Amino acid sequence: MVNASSWTEYDADINGDTYTLIAGAQWTLGPTKTIEYLNDLQAILAANLDTDVAQLVVEPITDREYRVDTGFTETADEFKMNLLDNVALTPIDSTGRVMTHSTGMSPTEIETELAAVEDWCLARNIGKPKVMIWPQHRHDREMKRLIYARDGYVGGRNGVPNRDNYQATSSDAHGHFNNAIWLRSWDYLTPQELILQNNYQASVDIDGAADTYAAQAAVLDNAARVPTWKANNTLLSVYWHDLNDVSVSKIGHVLDYFQNDSDIWVTNLRDALIYARARHTPGYKEFVEIPKPGHTAADYGGKPWNGKSMAVCFSMDDGRDHAVNGGVNDFAPLFAARGLTLSCGLVYNNIDTANHMTSADLVALEAAGTIHCENHGKTHGKFLQDGAFRLKNPSGGQLAVRIYDNAGTQTLEIWRAPSIAGATVKIN
Repeated sequence: MVNASSWTEYDADINGDTYTLIAGAQWTLGPTKTIEYLNDLQAILAANLDTDVAQLVVEPITDREYRVDTGFTETADEFKMNLLDNVALTPIDSTGRVMTHSTGMSPTEIETELAAVEDWCLARNIGKPKVMIWPQHRHDREMKRLIYARDGYVGGRNGVPNRDNYQATSSDAHGHFNNAIWLRSWDYLTPQELILQNNYQASVDIDGAADTYAAQAAVLDNAARVPTWKANNTLLSVYWHDLNDVSVSKIGHVLDYFQNDSDIWVTNLRDALIYARARHTPGYKEFVEIPKPGHTAADYGGKPWNGKSMAVCFSMDDGRDHAVNGGVNDFAPLFAARGLTLSCGLVYNNIDTANHMTSADLVALEAAGTIHCENHGKTHGKFLQDGAFRLKNPSGGQLAVRIYDNAGTQTLEIWRAPSIAGATVKIN
C-alpha cells in the first residue's frame, strides 16, 4: 500500500474538478493483447486499486458475451485490444462507460447497413430480402438476435466462415463447434457455420478437380463428405464470388451430381430456411433452434429436408458482373436451365457501379425466378457491434479513465478525483 503523497501528479480538469493520474495505473493495450486480455483486466485493476476507496469492474456487454468468452482466442483485428477507440478523460460511475472497438459499428450504423439493401429491393417491388449474408462476421449469437429482430428474415449465412478458411458452409442449420452432438443439423439448428468434414471449398475442392462430372463426383463421394452430410442431416451452402473462385462448367457438374441424387434436396438459401424455420422454435441459449413437436429428424424417418436426408444450396456474394472476372450473369443461366434459383448477396454500394450488376439486370433476374436478392450490407463492412466491454465503478468512488495513443502504442489510464485524495492505492 502506498500513501497518496507518493502519487505522481498529472492534473486534468473535469467539470471543474481536478483529477490526478494514479502513478502505476497505466497499462499498454498492445497488439499482442487480444480479447482474452479482458479476462485479466479485472484482476489487474483489483490489484492496483484499494477497493475500500473505489472499484473498477470489467464486464461484458449484454447480448455480446463473446467479447469476454475464453472460448474465443482469435488474433483477428476485431479481438485486438489496441484497436479500442480512444476515450478522453471520463469519470466512471456505477452505470459505467462502454469502451468501443474501432473495427465495429454502432447499432445505428448496423441498422443503416441492413436497411440499405432492404430499401433498394422494396423500391423495385422485389420484396424484402429473407436471408442475411454476413460480410466479415463471426459472432453468431449476435447474428441470430439481429435476424429475429428484423421482420421477415428467416436466417443467415456467414460471409467469413469459421477461421477465414472459406469452407462451403452450413448456413443457418449446421452445428456449434464446441459440441459434437450439434453436428446433427436438423435437430439442432444454429447459424454457427462449422467447418465441414474434409472441408469443401468452391475455390479449392471444386475448382481444384478436373472439369469433368466424374472428377467432381469423386470429390463428393468421399466418405467424409456426402455420406456424412446425409447422416447429419446437413444443409450445405456452397458459395463463391466470381470466376476467380470457380468456373461455370465445374459448378454445373456439381449441380448435376446433387440433382442426380434422389436423397438430396437441391434448393436455395431462402426456401431452405423458410422450410426449416416453420418447423423449429428457439432453443438452448439462442444458439440453436429445436424442432417443434412432431418435427424431429426421427419423425421424418431421418429425411427432414423436404423428404430428403440433406439439402444443398448455392449462393454468390457481392453482386459482381462478367465485365472483368465473371459474375452473377455468367452463372445465372446455369441455374435457370436446371429450374433452380441462385441466392445473391447484394452490397448496396456496389449496385450500378463498375464490374457489378446493374439494377435493371438484377430486377429482371429476380422477376424471372433465376436469382433471389439477399442482404449483404451497404458497404461490405464488418457487422460487428462496436461495444467491447463496460467499465463500471460500483463503489461510487470518483475515478476516471482515459485511452489514448502514446508514441505508437495505446495506453489505458486510471485517474482519481479530489474527494479520494487522502486514500491509499495499491501500486505494482
